[in-house]
Amino acid sequence: MNNTDSFRLNSFVLQSGFKRTYISSIDKIDYSDGQVEDEIFTVLCDLEDCNVEKHEYLEDQIKDWPTKYHFGWERQNILSTIKFDENDKVLELGAGTGVLTDFLVKNVEYVCSIEGTFSRGRCIEKRCFDSTNFDVIIANFLEVDLNSLFSNFKFDKILLIGVLEYIPKYSNLSSEEAIQKILNTCNQLLSENGELIIAIENKLGLKYLMGWDEDHNGQKFYSVESKYKTRNDFATFSKNEIEREIKKANFQVVNFSYPFPDYKLPSLIINESENLKNKEFKELLKNLLYEIKVPNYDLKHTIHDLNQIKFGRVLSNIIDEEILPSISNSFLIVAEKNPKQIKNNILAVYFSAQRRYKFANKILFKSQFQNMFIEKSWLYTDQDQGKNILNLNCRKDIIQDCVLGISLHVKFDNLYYINDEVAYKVLLNKWIQFLKTNLNGFEFTFDIVPFNAILSENDIITMIDVDEWEMGKKLSIAQLLYRYFILNKEHLVWLYPNIIGFENKMLELLEDYQINLINISEFHEIDILHHYSQIAIMRKPYSTSLISPTAKEITLKQTVKLVLKKTYAVFKRRVYKILK
Repeated sequence: MNNTDSFRLNSFVLQSGFKRTYISSIDKIDYSDGQVEDEIFTVLCDLEDCNVEKHEYLEDQIKDWPTKYHFGWERQNILSTIKFDENDKVLELGAGTGVLTDFLVKNVEYVCSIEGTFSRGRCIEKRCFDSTNFDVIIANFLEVDLNSLFSNFKFDKILLIGVLEYIPKYSNLSSEEAIQKILNTCNQLLSENGELIIAIENKLGLKYLMGWDEDHNGQKFYSVESKYKTRNDFATFSKNEIEREIKKANFQVVNFSYPFPDYKLPSLIINESENLKNKEFKELLKNLLYEIKVPNYDLKHTIHDLNQIKFGRVLSNIIDEEILPSISNSFLIVAEKNPKQIKNNILAVYFSAQRRYKFANKILFKSQFQNMFIEKSWLYTDQDQGKNILNLNCRKDIIQDCVLGISLHVKFDNLYYINDEVAYKVLLNKWIQFLKTNLNGFEFTFDIVPFNAILSENDIITMIDVDEWEMGKKLSIAQLLYRYFILNKEHLVWLYPNIIGFENKMLELLEDYQINLINISEFHEIDILHHYSQIAIMRKPYSTSLISPTAKEITLKQTVKLVLKKTYAVFKRRVYKILK
């Protein structure tokens, strides 16, 4: 498709030094993250010449919230439950630096991205250097006659991702008029079976109700107290409010999904369905949301007390009360111009967003004939990962029935939180007996831990997803317990408060449950694995400085050296105590 003539007729000219980026004299939007946008552009300019996978390269450039937002691969997750056709033509309004554009150009026929600032819009072509099926327009789309610009063309999908809330801020109209004008324009630009895709914060989102800063202005309770002005201010909506606004613009069907922790960095997206009232599906959601972390994006205003809240435990109550749709932090909305015959059977999609891109996977939870099953696939399909002390065992896609019940880790953590030591020890004994009976039957043992164990209503333990990783040997029961408690040290401190030192607490636990430890080096092997996974596999928090890309590729020799140094220090202290 070639829009060049149309762009020129509307006073757009090709930007010097670019092949697909058009600009005009129409006013731009006065919105910027500041100097960091120059840094983002510089990084994206280097993409074409780097010999590293795109997401992996950008991952290593993350150092703060702006770079996390513009470089984090999980931004694209928001489009994962939406069905795109290879023949789709897509209009993206408020495209930013092209994070979603990069996803779209690989999945549809054509994308037109309109961005209101040159500092961001110039980034899109650089990010999408490996595609040719797109155009970029730098202009304030609120001032552009979109119907005239695309007079002879209809889009299959239009995106307003993180944009609708800004419309009243940059419009000369009242908030209500501005919202209705853009929604009606989108309706007119869509084909008969077209869809408008919106992602926006919920003004009554749980994080706002609990005291998190309003994302757009940093003020607490701004949205929940409806402090938005009627003109030149941001605007977010409750579920009912946004649905009314969209239907007022003549969209016939409004489908809701609920991204967590929010639409910006989603690791779980839940589709609206009757299954939200289903007991088994509720339990599944509790497991998936239990460890969810909710960012307070302006870290300077983080309140210490809020950091102590276990957000997943609060959500468990919300799920039981069946009010999750009303207090979801964000909405993902697919508004249909006309009703469709085929409905989506995806209940939810989960991403292992805590991992680096090349190790990450997604799991679709689907329903068919009242049964739930999963489809697991990998985001990065390159089979050659090299040989390390811990390796992905396989990258094949998996389809299997969904195992229902409560996560054993969630069960342990619940007992820890309510301080029920007796019940915790009973459950721990049950877990240990399971390991003694069944461990030899597993080919791969790295993930034989409570995170991957489901406890049924009949107290039967079933392992799930345990064949991802292999390490050349099987782990012992002592090592598996050490691996679990090194990730939940507070549990062990609670169980053995009078014993000093983590290893000593572990030795006491093994003695209490009559588990053999061949040598203390068994623990140190897990230390090595844990350190390696934290450095090479897991992602780093954006609020802290990242290691350099070269340091990320840590070798076994370096890891062993680090752990042996720690081991030697412990050994020296013990010898000194004996001699003394």
